[in-house]
Amino acid sequence: MEGGRDEPGRKQKVLMGTCGWSDDTLLKCGRFYPASVRSAEDRLRHYSTHFPCVEVDTSTYAIPSKVSVRRWLQAVPPGFVFHFKAFGLFCSKSCPITAIPGDIRCKLSFAGGADYVKLLNLSTDIQDEVWTAFNSTLEPVFAAGSLGVILFQFHLTFKPSAENRAHVLWCRRHLDPRFEMAVEFRNRDWFVGEHFLGTCDWLKANNMALVAADELVHETFQRDREQTGLPEGQIREFLPVAWAVTKPSFHYIRVHRREGCKRLLSDSELQTWVARLQLKLPETLQGPIYFMWGTDWEDQPIINARNLKQLLPTSMIFNWKAVQLETPAKGSLLSMFRSGQTSVQSTPDSVPKKLSDIPADDITLRALSEMSNTVNLESPSGKVGDTQKRTHDLTVDIFEPTKKPTASPPPFKKTKPSPNKRKSNAGVVTATSTITSFFKPAPSGT
Repeated sequence: MEGGRDEPGRKQKVLMGTCGWSDDTLLKCGRFYPASVRSAEDRLRHYSTHFPCVEVDTSTYAIPSKVSVRRWLQAVPPGFVFHFKAFGLFCSKSCPITAIPGDIRCKLSFAGGADYVKLLNLSTDIQDEVWTAFNSTLEPVFAAGSLGVILFQFHLTFKPSAENRAHVLWCRRHLDPRFEMAVEFRNRDWFVGEHFLGTCDWLKANNMALVAADELVHETFQRDREQTGLPEGQIREFLPVAWAVTKPSFHYIRVHRREGCKRLLSDSELQTWVARLQLKLPETLQGPIYFMWGTDWEDQPIINARNLKQLLPTSMIFNWKAVQLETPAKGSLLSMFRSGQTSVQSTPDSVPKKLSDIPADDITLRALSEMSNTVNLESPSGKVGDTQKRTHDLTVDIFEPTKKPTASPPPFKKTKPSPNKRKSNAGVVTATSTITSFFKPAPSGT
């Protein structure tokens, strides 16, 4: 398929990305996007030079317009993958009336001007129209080879029952059969005791993937959505991660940290994920491992991705930079240089086709290659040590946008000291040796 989503080179490779690319705190912190990047498309263009995939979160609240989707496709290089969260009406069985596409909404008539619409109150014809709108919006992404996974996230009230199983199957039948479907059950009753094997077998039989979700207890079950972190005196606990590959074509992982400003994973938490990825992936897995970071606070998702990448063997990481050098995006400096060379040179062998073929003294092409990859997610140091100690310094060095040069300070005048390093959350996680179900890290101190 065009675009490289199904390339053999992605088999059992980890492709990291974030859950969205326009979080407000990420934009405000100024450490990832250059100041010149303004529009959603420009941000995506910048983001896609560093990550091979992204999860579109806004599709939960409204079906994206085809115009927006077309602009997103034009902004990313070949091989980039979009995952989409399913429209909220399908998962929650209700949504604001304003979220229904306008051409469908005008056909609805509810007395009293209700703000929300329930799925069961919609006729079968209207339900089908909403599904058609959702599927047709994703069709161009699929045709471009850039459609990854459609994520259906079912909330805490969605407990295992015959009715809810039937609803999940209803979603699978209405989603385009060509699209990959992943299911995230936030209610852990789906994984308790005998339910776990039954859930996995059922998903396998119906062509659906089980999402491995990493969540904290107090963030998942607390009712006060304004809570700003772990309540004083309480111990940080981790919910079990349901670990089972139910589709051989891919595996999908999501790490959630929803509250407060300390959402960096500790070294022990990262090491637990390294153990899962190295020890618990079956040989039957034929596709990539999508590892999506939902630790949305400033640039902490980017830092978490880099820190885990440093701990994993190089052989497990999908080399996105190399792919971009092989097939640069249209309009990029590297692609324009190559196309210009192709039109001028009389013989095909006069210009190297791969970066590895470029002579060491060919400064021009190497410089252009580096300019098209300005940010390196690798640490300047090869050492893997205390995550918290290196976090702030590396963030400033690697991700801060280039600033205009300023005049040199007067002689003998001391420059301003570096800002204080931000402390991150700490936690101790110990991986168990259970292979048949999932890891459950031990509770840790705050």
